[in-house]
This record gives sequence, C-alpha cells and structure tokens, in this order.
Amino acid sequence: MNEEKEWHVPVESDDYKLDNSRPLTIKERLEIYVKLTKQQRELIDAHRKYLIRSEFLKDNYLKASDWEFLDLKIDENYPNTIDEKNKLYCQCGRRLKYQYIVRSKATNQTMGLGIQHFKDHLNIPSQVAKEIVDRLNNVDFALDELLWLKRRGVEFPEGLWKSYAFFVYQNQFRKVPYDINVSLGRRFADFKEVEMPIYVSDYHEILREIEQLRIFHEPITHPIYNEENFRHFETNLVANIQQETLFHQASIWSSQIQKRIKTHQEQPSLPNHFFEEIVTILEKESPVREKELMLFANKGMGKWLQKEVYLHLLERVEANGLNEVTLNEIHPFMRDGLLSCIEKKEKTEAVTTSLEKIKTILSELDNESRETLMKQLKKEWQE
Repeated sequence: MNEEKEWHVPVESDDYKLDNSRPLTIKERLEIYVKLTKQQRELIDAHRKYLIRSEFLKDNYLKASDWEFLDLKIDENYPNTIDEKNKLYCQCGRRLKYQYIVRSKATNQTMGLGIQHFKDHLNIPSQVAKEIVDRLNNVDFALDELLWLKRRGVEFPEGLWKSYAFFVYQNQFRKVPYDINVSLGRRFADFKEVEMPIYVSDYHEILREIEQLRIFHEPITHPIYNEENFRHFETNLVANIQQETLFHQASIWSSQIQKRIKTHQEQPSLPNHFFEEIVTILEKESPVREKELMLFANKGMGKWLQKEVYLHLLERVEANGLNEVTLNEIHPFMRDGLLSCIEKKEKTEAVTTSLEKIKTILSELDNESRETLMKQLKKEWQE
C-alpha cells in the first residue's frame, strides 16, 4: 500500500467551525428535526436519552429525594395530532414532546413529567429543580449543534472516515498497537450509518486520534496487509467497531487472565495445536461448525478467551469464508495464530499434491527411465 502518498491527517474543514452559531428556538429545532430521516431522528433521540441519563447520574440531582430518573419518552409527531394513544402528557395535563419518567424508590410509583414541573410534583428544593432544568436545557443546546450543521447542509465527513479507517487498519498490524478510543469510534460509526454530521467536538477528537495513530507509524510487511483487504476492512468497520474484543490487545482474554496481565510482565500465549483445532472446526459446514466451536470455547484452553471472540469469528467466517477478508476483521492475536496454521496446512497440501503428481509420472515410466529421471532431479537439486 502506498501509505505515505495517499494517507495523511486531514486538514480541518470549515464546515466544522461553529462561527455565528447560536442555540435554536423550539420552533427552529422542530422544523429541522422533522426534515431528518427516520434513522437520523432515532439517532438524535438515542443521544438525547444517553445525555439526559448521564446528567442525572453525574451529580445525583434526585439523590436527596425519593425519586430517580428512569427513562425519556419522545413524541415524534408533536405538535401534530396523528396517533391519539401515543401522545405524551405531564402530570398537569399539558401535552409534551419529551416526557421524563421518574420512579419513587419507596413505592415504585412512576410519573411522567415535563421539564418545567420537577419542583411541583417531586417535592424537591427550588434550586435543585432549577439545576435539573438547566442541565436538561444544556442537552438541547448540545444537540442543537447537530441540527444547526444539518440546516447548513453539512454532511457526514466521509474523507475523515476513510482516513480514520486506514489508520485504525494499520494499527491492527503494529507490534504494539495504539490503544484507540473505541467509544469515540463507535459514535463516529453510528453517525456514518445514518449519514449525519458529527459533533464538532468529535470531529476535532477524531483529528487528534488520527494524529496519534500517525505518530505511531511503523513499516508494515505483513502478508495480508494490502489495499484490497483494507477496502473490505473499511466497508465492515461500522459493524466491527461494535465488537468489545477487537481493538484492545488484552480484551480477548478471560477476565481472570486479564487480571493476571495487570500484575505480570509476561504476555499470555497459546500453542499451535489450539489454532490448528480451530481451523479444522471452521472448515466444517454450518451448523456443525457453530456447534463444535461453542463446545471448544467451553472447555480447556478454549475458556481462556472471551466467548465473544468465538462468536465474532464465527460470524465473519459465515459471511466471508475462512480467508484473508475474515482474518483482517478479527483480533490480531487470533489473526496471526490462524494465519500461521492455514499457511502451514496449505504448504503441506501443496507438497502432498506435488508428491501425488510425481508418483503418477513415475508410475508411467519403466525402471531405467525412473532411475534416469531421479538421478537428473538429484543432480539439478544439488546444483
């Protein structure tokens, strides 16, 4: 791969500068929101729920009371009237777009509230109620950034994704890989999947991540490190980055071995026959392959690895077969162990095939011709 020419740290885009930005009004927010695709709205809503839950947990605003935050419900049709039964209301009867579900720790009673009515219904101090409202409004301001970018016609940064994918791919072949921010990568992948512009802060964080990956650059001569395999890796990165055990060196090992890694210098390893047995299993037809691999995972040294490692390997083999594409999309430790066994097996099979051909040729010759041929081959070999 022509790494030096083609790949570099991208220059900051003017699209991801928040000059002249401001918080949106409720009306502006709704106007942009309704123009999003269903998948984009679901992403925004999921992030809203996550951010709100984080705000409640961060400072335990309800800790002093009997109430705890449980969930956020969203009426996508608000303020229109389409489906009467899916409308959301506050305890006071006011219709809501966002309904905050809280639960009593004493009675297990649940209550749906609008943002302005925490103090009235939960019997909490005015200052605490104000801080809750301020924090929840801050969530809207954070999401306004995405809607503001969308209104300006800013798209998902595909060029940034391609550079990120390349450096992550390259990182998988390093002797000591850089510990990437998987949470950031997953968020980046989520936004790519729905073709949504990303948070400005994430944009700059991705640039910094790429720069760190570039600094760790080293020449790579791995036999399956090439442009065609990178293209497959890039295509499947959106799904693969969700795997817990793919991008951290120690993550494939069982929890017990991970604890030992923290206190011992020597790194765990597995013998060749471990990988040879896995290759033999993977070459079988499904569903025999799945059954035998799960049995292998639950006995002996098979239990040294996380079960997810086997499930992900199985999924990739089912999708691609046992080939370079699959090996490029699994943990480097597993990739190199399996690749070594596959190459050894292919060499053995090639020798066996050649030997059978030689036997066939020799069987068609008389004794004198066979001896002449063998002498000639021996002579050429020695030369």
